Amino acid sequence: MGITRFAINRPITITMLILGMVLVGAVAYTHLQVSRYPNIDIPRVTIRVGFQGTSAQDAEQIVSKPIEQALNGLSGIRDVASFSVEGRSTIRLRLREGADVNQVVANVDRALTSISSRLPDDIDPPNIIKSDIDAWPILNLSFSGNATLSQLYDVANDKVAPRLRSLDGVAQVSGVGGLRSEIQALADATKLQSYGLTVQQVKAAIGEDHLSSPGGTVYQGITQFGLRSSALLTDVDQFEDIVIRSGTSGNAYLRVVARVEDTHAPQRTIQRFNGEPSVGFRIIQQSGANLV
Repeated sequence: MGITRFAINRPITITMLILGMVLVGAVAYTHLQVSRYPNIDIPRVTIRVGFQGTSAQDAEQIVSKPIEQALNGLSGIRDVASFSVEGRSTIRLRLREGADVNQVVANVDRALTSISSRLPDDIDPPNIIKSDIDAWPILNLSFSGNATLSQLYDVANDKVAPRLRSLDGVAQVSGVGGLRSEIQALADATKLQSYGLTVQQVKAAIGEDHLSSPGGTVYQGITQFGLRSSALLTDVDQFEDIVIRSGTSGNAYLRVVARVEDTHAPQRTIQRFNGEPSVGFRIIQQSGANLV
């Protein structure tokens, strides 16, 4: 009876209280997130490093072991394990109970930066992956049609992928399948030997002629312009004219010691839609983003 008497005697107070509860409910409803899984941290961090053209033994000795040594002793890490295969090293970290995953990732990144000079120059940048429920793909898109896999790959990656990455709540868009255009130089061992050349010399010559590097800064009043020296080659003829070695007896061109082809990079992933090859995207949401 006390509550009833209070409501009758103080109608304005009761009305304001009800309106306040309705307002709080409306605000909470507009910020309500939808997710398949709870927001939890899994105590595991993975580091992946690509090193093309190396054996499993070389990847272990040159990449995995130096990284293991740099990570041993970091706070929050329980143990370190590495797995090396041809062309890739994977280092897995198990964290101690209660460790801050984000802080461990930051410490790992600093440790990798500190030993970058001890790692080979031609390795892929280390990819640090924090095990996260939200890092699982929420959607898989497939592109197919009356076009070659190479054409589908170009359209999907040049036009569709940038639009997807710009959407709110999207953290990563990774491609699956398709054929990526690539110019390959297939060296002939016999011709290399006859000219006294090595594969490393051929690789170095291609790198010197096919490059893009910063060229400094130009100031015009209060405006600053960045310069870039670009000498990227685009077709087979330009690559064939690369001088591997010059001398008094003449120049040795790439076309003499290697066969240059405009082809495709090795296809490492395959996606099919209704039984036909296609190009796909795996979309990963940002941590805490609304799944819907």
